[in-house]
Amino acid sequence: LADVRYIANPQEMIGHYFDFEIAEISSDMKNIVLSRKSLMEKEIAEARKVVMENLNVGDVVSGKVSRIAAFGAFIDLGGIDGLLHVSQMSWVKVDTPQDVVKPGDTVEVKVIAIDRDKISLSMKELVVDPMIQALEEINEGDVVSCRILRNESFGSFCEIKPGVEGLIPISEMLLNSKVMDPSEVVNVGDLVEAQIIRINRPEKKISLSLKALQTDPWEHIEEHIKEDDVVEGVVESLTNFGIFIRIQVGLTGLLPKSKLARSKSSYTEEDINKTVSVRVSQIDHSRKRISLEPLDVVQHTSAPQPQQQQQYSNYHQENAPRERKQQPRQDWRQYSSSKQEVPEDNPFSKL
Repeated sequence: LADVRYIANPQEMIGHYFDFEIAEISSDMKNIVLSRKSLMEKEIAEARKVVMENLNVGDVVSGKVSRIAAFGAFIDLGGIDGLLHVSQMSWVKVDTPQDVVKPGDTVEVKVIAIDRDKISLSMKELVVDPMIQALEEINEGDVVSCRILRNESFGSFCEIKPGVEGLIPISEMLLNSKVMDPSEVVNVGDLVEAQIIRINRPEKKISLSLKALQTDPWEHIEEHIKEDDVVEGVVESLTNFGIFIRIQVGLTGLLPKSKLARSKSSYTEEDINKTVSVRVSQIDHSRKRISLEPLDVVQHTSAPQPQQQQQYSNYHQENAPRERKQQPRQDWRQYSSSKQEVPEDNPFSKL
């Protein structure tokens, strides 16, 4: 009954003068219960009524930080608290409210919403959105230096300028290579050079690309690898038809399962992102495809030499089955018109 809020250390109230309301008196007048809370609730209700009658969305007011929570700070506006959410503290991403305000600080805020007795406040609305200014200065095709803020399954968010974020889609990270996780290419905090490829001004979205600045190694593939070269690569992914291995940025080869079947090598999901040694078996320049094989692959028997082919031919001739000599076939029609005489002593002659 001492306060409307929880008092962690009641000893701090000793020696101070307060107004109280008599809450209960015993019949013999020996026990009297006082309440400061009830008086405070009445005062707060009156103050809240006055504040709410004069407060409107869009107003800029001053208040004192009364307490801080994980999701934001509560600002005392003089009888009623408003919520300053962590997302409304700055245009720059804020990790914790304590990085911006502390209990007891006096701050200037803007009222952005009122729902009955709930008031939403904002500090960042008092300054110009840096994204609006940035969209006027940058254009598609510009190359910018940015810092990686966070990695998601679909790409990486980066900070182009304070308060200006862009997205590097996972498909725009490596040239001629498939990326399964952005962390394979960039880490949070990395500074990278990227090219702006799309700007959606109505939605304030910026898309960037890392691979747009990468040189295509296929333009001079012979300077990087040749057939029969033994190379090291990183296992990218496993499929039902083979293993994709990244030899270098922009060069990914396929190790077919047909080659693995003739080798002692085997791969599992645990081998993804591991470095392995393989041999380049074929390079298809027209389709930009590289075929790989294990170092211990068993080669197929080579094609027979001309001398061997002649020996095989002779062998087949000598051992070929001989054709039977067929007698000339007589025409059956010669018997159809002929008459055969029957001897007179034949018992069937009279038939």
